[in-house]
Amino acid sequence: MVKNRPKDFTKLAWASRLTAPVIKVDLVIQCRDLPKKDLLSQADSFCVLWEAPYGYTPTVVKGMPVKLPGRQEKEIGRTEIARACHDPVFVQKFRLEFSFHEEQTYIIRVYDEDLQYHTDLKEHDYLGGCVFSLGQLMGAKGCTIARKLAHEKAYMVITGTGECSFGLNRPLLSVRGVWYMTRFLGYCCSLDRMILPCFVLHSQKLRVLFGFGWFFLGIL
Repeated sequence: MVKNRPKDFTKLAWASRLTAPVIKVDLVIQCRDLPKKDLLSQADSFCVLWEAPYGYTPTVVKGMPVKLPGRQEKEIGRTEIARACHDPVFVQKFRLEFSFHEEQTYIIRVYDEDLQYHTDLKEHDYLGGCVFSLGQLMGAKGCTIARKLAHEKAYMVITGTGECSFGLNRPLLSVRGVWYMTRFLGYCCSLDRMILPCFVLHSQKLRVLFGFGWFFLGIL
């Protein structure tokens, strides 16, 4: 047993000579059965993504975040506007970095453009939104989750696609494969000794060799 182990020993493990896996996730957002807010046309919808700080709880009413963001929410970006579209699939993607040992919460809100080219969200109709974590997304089947919107039949589909480079500036694993690996590493970090996978590059092909060596967290 390792005595006097610090509470944040998992972060210390990555601060050692190990390189923490860099997992880059692209969020792809699409909506289905959006309601008509205008009498003569379908919704001109767009989505806005916010990042919530650790420990922050967004204000939620009837299972959905309120129309406007809180002061602590950080806006990441906005999609393009899907004109007169009932089932939009947004082209704009959001590139995020996933850390398996951190709680990463995001909020997506969907709006129907009311005043054209107006950036103030107060001027647009709110269609609903959702709160989710990257851990939930990557742990879901196909790295895809669906969330209901304000209208009875409307819902949002969020898909994560991406790659893991392990600091080598090249993609090595898919997002789904990375999820299983991070779960394994998280289990190892809960032990007094940590099992380290060894990654060996041969020619231009990656050969993943799980050489199980013992690494003492107490000497980090």
